[in-house]
Amino acid sequence: MEVFLRADGRDAADALRELYLTLRTDFRGDVRIVESDPEPGALGPVLDGLHMTLGAGGGAATLAGVVIAWLRARREK
Repeated sequence: MEVFLRADGRDAADALRELYLTLRTDFRGDVRIVESDPEPGALGPVLDGLHMTLGAGGGAATLAGVVIAWLRARREK
């Protein structure tokens, strides 16, 4: 199964990078950053979201648990 996570808002790119680091540590699936080409005059690519490949055996439940824990930790900051 493949999952694509996207965030909207002012700090969306920073939030996705933070989530990416959390997933790389706590989730054993394949996690990749998805970027698009920069707009003319921009300094770098735009972070569009995170792409994850889930294996069988509870990957979706594990991913959901990691994302929920990350969201709770962000709310407490």
